[in-house]
Amino acid sequence: MYSSCGSAELACNNNGSTCGVGSVISNIQLTGGVPVYIRVASNSSTATGGFNLNVNQVFNLQFGSIGPGTIGFALTGGPQLGTYYLAISFAAGNFPNGWLYGIDILIPDLVAQINSGWPYVGGLDYCGGTIFGPVGGLPSGFSIWTVGLATAGPLGIPTHVTPPVAYTIP
Repeated sequence: MYSSCGSAELACNNNGSTCGVGSVISNIQLTGGVPVYIRVASNSSTATGGFNLNVNQVFNLQFGSIGPGTIGFALTGGPQLGTYYLAISFAAGNFPNGWLYGIDILIPDLVAQINSGWPYVGGLDYCGGTIFGPVGGLPSGFSIWTVGLATAGPLGIPTHVTPPVAYTIP
């Protein structure tokens, strides 16, 4: 990534991605309306073809299940090697306009979840994500309201926030 043709590199990654095939540049501070130039190349002198370019990946929270009474989640698009916090409320409150980024969670529940650690609090991998579960033994039809928060370092003011999610366990 360059600020102009022939300028010094702003960032580079030569196939050092552990996020699948290709390279990843993350946590770059850019200014809207200011162009940057991205050079795409191959280590092979004979390689040809297309490529995908993903820009402004959104921090996302997705729940899933493998059957009745099971739940798992995946967080993607967070800061590389950051820390996540998953806030879970068991009451709908003013969803999706609650006081904590769209959910209404009681302060004692918030404190208890943070102090409990994993799976409410944990590390994000090199790709800015994490996967939990699925786990079983939960009551079918039970609903949760949740939001994912992340920071580039230890827990602090969130730099990444997922949209609030409502999920009912199948």
